[in-house]
Amino acid sequence: MNDMKKYKISEVAKLFDITRTALIHYDNYGLLSPSIRNEKNYRYYTSDDLQKLELILALKESGLTLKEIQSYLTEEGKKTSIELLNHQKKEIDKKIETLKMQRYIIEKRLENLTELHSIDIYEGIKLNEYPEMIIIKEPIGYGPLMTYDSAVSRLRRKLEQEGSLSSKFGICFDTTHSDQLGKYKMKYIFDYLNAEGSALKSTKQPSSKFIRCLHKGKHTTVEITINKLLSYANEKNYIVSGEAYFIPLFNYWESISDEFVGEVLIPIKIKND
Repeated sequence: MNDMKKYKISEVAKLFDITRTALIHYDNYGLLSPSIRNEKNYRYYTSDDLQKLELILALKESGLTLKEIQSYLTEEGKKTSIELLNHQKKEIDKKIETLKMQRYIIEKRLENLTELHSIDIYEGIKLNEYPEMIIIKEPIGYGPLMTYDSAVSRLRRKLEQEGSLSSKFGICFDTTHSDQLGKYKMKYIFDYLNAEGSALKSTKQPSSKFIRCLHKGKHTTVEITINKLLSYANEKNYIVSGEAYFIPLFNYWESISDEFVGEVLIPIKIKND
């Protein structure tokens, strides 16, 4: 016994990064008593003691209480320990799933912020020509039974086999109809990244010129930017040739209360063009 490697309580505490108080508590609790005590009642731990301590700390880290660990370490507690550990395994699996979801949210947030910083945040209005596009659309309608939220749900159900809504998911506004508050009617929602190669019924949007402008905030206030573009078209003597479109510049929204940085686009024709 005298030739056996012995560890002082301070050495064990430092080795396992725990306090002397915790080790004394484990001893008093009957969980881990040092194998050697000298004539002055000083505690000395052996290699076997350290292995047992390592197991205790691992079980404690998994969420078991000291009472449950004590039961696990006894012969009579083996049967209940199996049930206990199976239950604890399920609890750990739940925590893993929660952490995975938290990681996914953080990754998407980082992706969005990184993409936002890379966007050319232009000021004012730009004129561009957009190529022909194929879109999948779902009408919102003007009646109480045809709401924005239900239209999103319908489109998502249609795309179940195709994937979720893409980053090019947007809203079409009818600029010829507005309510008493001056808000333009939402005509349909659309997705054109998911339209490529889709078996779903799609619509072909011809190539045309657009005036476009950034819109920051909720899409329920998009009429402010639409009016800005319509006034600009009038000043430039452009002919507005279609509805207005609102497309986020990164990610997508599902709730009508979400805020995004997006673009509002209005197709136009230039006289004598």
